Amino acid sequence: MFKNLKLFIAIAVFTGIQNINACDICGCSMSSSAAILPQINKSIVGIRYSHSNFKSSHPTNLGNEFAGVSTNDNFHTIEAIGRYNATERFHITAIVPFNYITQKSTQGNVQNFGLGDIMLMGQFLAVNPKLCTGKRAQHQFRAGLGLKFPTGSFNKKMNESLLHSNLQNGTGSLDILLSGIYTLRIDNWGLNTELSYRINTTNQNKFRFGNRAAAKLTAFYWWKLNENISILPTLGIGGEQMMGNRDGKRNVPYTGGWGVNAVAGFDVVMKKFVLSFSTQPPLIQYWSDGNVKRKISLETGLFYNF
Repeated sequence: MFKNLKLFIAIAVFTGIQNINACDICGCSMSSSAAILPQINKSIVGIRYSHSNFKSSHPTNLGNEFAGVSTNDNFHTIEAIGRYNATERFHITAIVPFNYITQKSTQGNVQNFGLGDIMLMGQFLAVNPKLCTGKRAQHQFRAGLGLKFPTGSFNKKMNESLLHSNLQNGTGSLDILLSGIYTLRIDNWGLNTELSYRINTTNQNKFRFGNRAAAKLTAFYWWKLNENISILPTLGIGGEQMMGNRDGKRNVPYTGGWGVNAVAGFDVVMKKFVLSFSTQPPLIQYWSDGNVKRKISLETGLFYNF
């Protein structure tokens, strides 16, 4: 079951509690992110589902039983989401994730389900807090600051053995979330730019995950079918970079990396409801010294605004 083998890339669910006596290549990890939500001028409750698939291969020169082993890892997350507009300019968003993680390999199969790390973020609308100004061109900038709390389990065992870190539901650390979102709309066309950065702290096992930066640029078109239904198709490009992890004072090998992906999706706005779907197929990537490949990444959600 790769009990002593750890890997961390992608979006960081890693605890670093095991001894590292092999490389850090064994699937990938993910957690929810405080992503942009629809209908920014209204309060929202909703549910969002995301799925990512990764395939990893261990180098043949490891010199142990893990050499040459491949894994297929699937990460499913269901998030309960709420956003409250405290004032016209200040919004508070809470995200409560539940994870279902599976890993298949010749060494055996692993499953894990449970509460992930809860996130709380405040967003300040620094530019043009109203979406509808009566002007042809409209723009808006939002700055966000938040925290990811260590609510997910990160010492879970299976058959009396500790699961390796990327299969845990939480990181065990209190992390800082930074974000910035700029939106420009001219008539029915628009551009949306998202920047985010996560500063990870050291958990109680003296393990620290590498900080993560991400950026996304998408174009959208507001297609109004009738008075009650509008469709917003989106198309763009995104990228992310992960720094390497540290175990105490030691840099963890085979961690970190970068990737660039396409972004395609749509929102369907139906009065007070918003149905959202997006996928991010990889274009180029280099995770864990090239030993891990992201295969599938998709997300869908249903939101109610009031």
